[in-house]
Amino acid sequence: ASGVLVQGRVLGILAANSIGAGHPEQAGEWFQLSVYVLAPIGAVVMILWALTEPVISLLEDDKSLTHDAAYYSLVLMACIPARIGFSQLSQLFAAQKIVQPFALTALVGLVVNLLL
Repeated sequence: ASGVLVQGRVLGILAANSIGAGHPEQAGEWFQLSVYVLAPIGAVVMILWALTEPVISLLEDDKSLTHDAAYYSLVLMACIPARIGFSQLSQLFAAQKIVQPFALTALVGLVVNLLL
């Protein structure tokens, strides 16, 4: 559910409309609002993912996968701030027709992911 909120494209629509109407400063305000809304949601998700190991330990008798599940959730948890930042900045820049930085970043990320 948190991924749906982070990857939502509402900011791009609002920022593009603001820029198209000749109010680019309002696009910045929409960006700030989107970060203010997504940051607490991301924090709650991070806290819940940090509790993966204790919750699984309480609910599951077989502890063989508990450590792996906790590690997986901690790695994903560390990515949430970057996902929020990347998603919101890319939408703001795309509304301003600035796409080269994020196209290059996505390409580098793809190559690094393939190499790892």
